[in-house]
Amino acid sequence: MKRVVFFLAIATVIVACDKIEKPYKIDKIVIDIDTPAFPALENVVQRYLFEDYTGHTCTNCPEGAAILKNIKTTMGDTLILMAVHVGATAKPESGTGNCAYTADYRTSVGDAYAAEFGVTANPSGMINRISFSGTRVLKGTVAWETTLRNIPRNSPTMGIQIIPQHSNDTAYIFVKTTLLSDVSGKLRLCVLLVENGIVSPQKNGKSSLGSVPNICNYEHNHLLRTSITPIWGEAIDLSKKDDTLINAYPLLLTGKPWIKENCCIIAYIYDDDTKEILQVVEVELETEN
Repeated sequence: MKRVVFFLAIATVIVACDKIEKPYKIDKIVIDIDTPAFPALENVVQRYLFEDYTGHTCTNCPEGAAILKNIKTTMGDTLILMAVHVGATAKPESGTGNCAYTADYRTSVGDAYAAEFGVTANPSGMINRISFSGTRVLKGTVAWETTLRNIPRNSPTMGIQIIPQHSNDTAYIFVKTTLLSDVSGKLRLCVLLVENGIVSPQKNGKSSLGSVPNICNYEHNHLLRTSITPIWGEAIDLSKKDDTLINAYPLLLTGKPWIKENCCIIAYIYDDDTKEILQVVEVELETEN
């Protein structure tokens, strides 16, 4: 079964093929862009999303970021990182000079995640939103490395592919989902934008990681910028092996605080009943096709 869903403005189009014919007429606006040809899905691996709940005045948060960076050197692209700035330590503070905490990296999607899953302090983390010993939220950094290194490497039940297409001041994010086995549950797809290489101050309590108590030129990476889908995603009606679905979403690039060359797209699918993330993938926004 092959279907395509294209989300633009208020329009939804469902057709029985892997191609959306152009031009698209959306509320009197014509979009002249081809649906990309997705390559064959091969060598699919299970990937894990680590949500790093953090803040720029959190003194222990640089240590958490360092732990995750170290683990990623081992896990490679099977580990996808996302830094979510929430809570009191993410609030901007008045100040002047190059070490003022005036930036505000909080987002409505990050705040919604923190409220839903009970994140009350930074640093905290979640791994595919799996419950470990009765809790999804790993408070502090003590258990992060052990949990990540010992997480079961399950066979993937689905593959996700992302192809960004660019047209003038807008990127169109095409996401293809393919089931590798039968899947039960209410599946939802979320697509997010993250940014790397943002230099601004960070509180720090460990001298081995930089100056104490402030790292004035700290590099923030994997920083959650916005949700491209609605915060809790879009329902996707797939259940049988080899079912496929293509979704597409517009992302306006002009007048935004992020640098598109430093941005990546993260797409993940979760079970709406258990809230666990079943698969996740990340690509650069400026990926060449």
